[in-house]
Amino acid sequence: DYKVKFIKTDVRYLPQIQAAVDFTVKEFGKVDILVNNAAIWKMNKFFDLAEETWDNTIDVGLKGTVFFTQAVAKQMAKQGKGGKIVNVASVAGLSMESSYGLLTQYVAAKSGVVGISQSLARELKPLRININCVLPGGMVSPGAIHSAPTPELREITNSHPAVLVTDPDDVARVVFMMATEISS
Repeated sequence: DYKVKFIKTDVRYLPQIQAAVDFTVKEFGKVDILVNNAAIWKMNKFFDLAEETWDNTIDVGLKGTVFFTQAVAKQMAKQGKGGKIVNVASVAGLSMESSYGLLTQYVAAKSGVVGISQSLARELKPLRININCVLPGGMVSPGAIHSAPTPELREITNSHPAVLVTDPDDVARVVFMMATEISS
């Protein structure tokens, strides 16, 4: 039997992040696990990249990950029992899997998530806070299904070979495993 509760949180805003951590402590008495999975993406040509698109993608994917990790790690340190943090990046953070690009800001955000995961895993290890990073490939998700590329982008994507698609359930199983003692 699981007790599930939620609080709507926009990870771009630090006060909302702290409110989510405080809510969790109030409802459950502690925080043991954090999964940073928030991300947005938009396919666009580099020459058409707007500052607002860049800012939103970086703020959700990178800033949200950094400051949610900070808030939760502070709480975990206060509790003195360590914890598990799983950051969801993307294979695009290591090697752009798409043969046509069009995701500059997303690649930047996910590359940053990979790098901060590596750095924080070392820094927070003495506190028994275990950080791992999962890097799935492209997948059929609600965001992918409901995105509507322009005719110009559709032409580019149709003229390049398709990439393999990851099953979201497979990713969820890996994230679950990383939140257990197996990942220690």
